[in-house]
Amino acid sequence: MLFLYSPPTHTSCLSSLKVEELYEAYSIQCRLRDGASNMKHAFSLSPSTKASRESLVELYKNLQECTEDMCLIEGTLEVHLGEFHLKMKGLVGYARLCPGDQYEVFVRLGRQKWKLKGKILTDDSQTWDEEEKVFIPSLHETFEIKVTELRGLSTLLVGVVTCDSVDFFVTRPRIIIVDITELGTIKLQLEVLWKPSRA
Repeated sequence: MLFLYSPPTHTSCLSSLKVEELYEAYSIQCRLRDGASNMKHAFSLSPSTKASRESLVELYKNLQECTEDMCLIEGTLEVHLGEFHLKMKGLVGYARLCPGDQYEVFVRLGRQKWKLKGKILTDDSQTWDEEEKVFIPSLHETFEIKVTELRGLSTLLVGVVTCDSVDFFVTRPRIIIVDITELGTIKLQLEVLWKPSRA
């Protein structure tokens, strides 16, 4: 992967720190919830006594509190997630890409969609009908990328991959290369920039 330099702004640093604080609080609650869940499971496997039943009731309360706290943190965190700015840089696959080939790329993040069509030109450059898109990130959604080769009236699926959106949280423009085929013979190049919320 190639990293490009762009100095961070003071505002983005403050927002990044707020996101890091919220993420740390969320991680602590997640570990507490997992611990309570493991204890609940262990108590449910042991013989039932009055003490174990009381412990189970207390563990249920702890689990519910952790889950509620996590939901509140998620809501606060999503306000600070800002935007992902994606720019299409093209497909890479020298042996597989030929002049005249046409491709359709479909990128989805939750309900947000980006569909673009491109063509390989005779000088091996590429043209795309829509080169940039802004996505609003969410904590529990991953990017799904689907590439299809257009062949007249028919289509050929090149590949479908998912990417964790955690990799997209970079405050400097960054080129991300995604293997579309299992063998990596065709790759998708995207420039990604995360713009934190100014809230």
